Amino acid sequence: EDLGQRADTLARVLLARHGVDAPATPPGALLQFYGPARSIPTLSYYQALDPPAFLPPGVFAGRDVIVGFSLQAAPTVDEGGPDAFMTPATVRSGALLAGVEIHATVAANLMAGHWVRAAAPWARLAAICAAAGLAAVLLWRGGRVRLIPLGLGLAALPLAVWLTLRLGRLWLPPLAPMAAFAATTAAQTLRDFAAERRLRAGLTRAFSHYLAPPLVERLARDPGALRLGGDSREITVLFCDIRGFTA
Repeated sequence: EDLGQRADTLARVLLARHGVDAPATPPGALLQFYGPARSIPTLSYYQALDPPAFLPPGVFAGRDVIVGFSLQAAPTVDEGGPDAFMTPATVRSGALLAGVEIHATVAANLMAGHWVRAAAPWARLAAICAAAGLAAVLLWRGGRVRLIPLGLGLAALPLAVWLTLRLGRLWLPPLAPMAAFAATTAAQTLRDFAAERRLRAGLTRAFSHYLAPPLVERLARDPGALRLGGDSREITVLFCDIRGFTA
């Protein structure tokens, strides 16, 4: 939710009535929601019409009250509803947020400075380069043993974005860094696969004239077995003769 689209409406007027000069929001500032629908204290209109019967004494004392339309049960995405909007919490709860609660959220953001800043272009580029570099480091030696670190590295990217958002109120879109991580992984994997294919083909051509086919296949599977000095082993040799073979 772009805070700049709503900041100059009811929220700023409400704060100005109390002598609060809300700070100017930076370009591209985003609205930080505090949770799903009804996260901000909400009372039904019938309760306000008869406070002694339904509300504790002085419940409105010293408080600002925004009056607006809000269904008792928050409308869902499938059902829709008038003056109801999707928020990040809709993904989990499936419920829309009433417009009156959005106005209250804007006022709280402005009063406490809780809006979310969008990351600068250079920060996004740095995140993309960092993700690609992380994938390159994890793939430096190659091999299947790197699959677990790669999986952990890919899972760490959205976690880092979430921590940046929650702790630093900085929004860094995770899609581009994750795409850079995946692209680097795919490119390095294809490169290693092609190099291994060339190595196996070269070994097969070089030793097919000197060694038995099973040994050539063994060397192709494990080029590390090809080393100077041979291989020392304990073996058993059977010398046999066939009686009367000479005649």
